[in-house]
Amino acid sequence: MENARAESKRVICDLIRDLLQRTGTQPQEVDILIVNCSLFSPTPSLCALAAHEFGMRTDLSSYNLSGMGCSASVIFLD
Repeated sequence: MENARAESKRVICDLIRDLLQRTGTQPQEVDILIVNCSLFSPTPSLCALAAHEFGMRTDLSSYNLSGMGCSASVIFLD
């Protein structure tokens, strides 16, 4: 469990950090955060992990789509 959490944090945070740098966006400017992980569904959620890591707003709309398999994105869009 600890290894899966560490790997998820490394991958998700690296991606978010890169996106924020490329767009010149500050973490506090983010309104919505969606994280999709097909199998791993920890508590606290991966959204909570990322929001905490970057100091995102407390009124952030976050959607954690963990544990719903590959179709989670399609289900979410519906």
